[in-house]
Amino acid sequence: MNLNDKIVDWIKYDNDMRKHQIEIKNYKQKKEKLSIEIIEEIKEKELDSNLFKIPALDTSLQLSKTKSQEGMSYKFIKECFDDYFENKNTSDELIQYMKDRRKVNEKYILKRK
Repeated sequence: MNLNDKIVDWIKYDNDMRKHQIEIKNYKQKKEKLSIEIIEEIKEKELDSNLFKIPALDTSLQLSKTKSQEGMSYKFIKECFDDYFENKNTSDELIQYMKDRRKVNEKYILKRK
């Protein structure tokens, strides 16, 4: 297979992936809408602890609560350092030190224009 054939195949795969990503996005939106409706109804009917068995699909469904924390962004870290250190220059220096110490990885990728 020559380079031109490989590039054409790569673009075909990329086109297929983009199409499927749009389909997946639509599925996710529909699923999220249904999730909201189902959760509201389960809570309204106080069925929070129920296990909903669906034998036809060989599965079950249960409402569960999860917790997630916000990311450790530089903005968040700076706010915390500003609160902790009395001198704002100290927090700025520490943030800059952390930014300078980050490892940088480089790699080549193909990108459509």
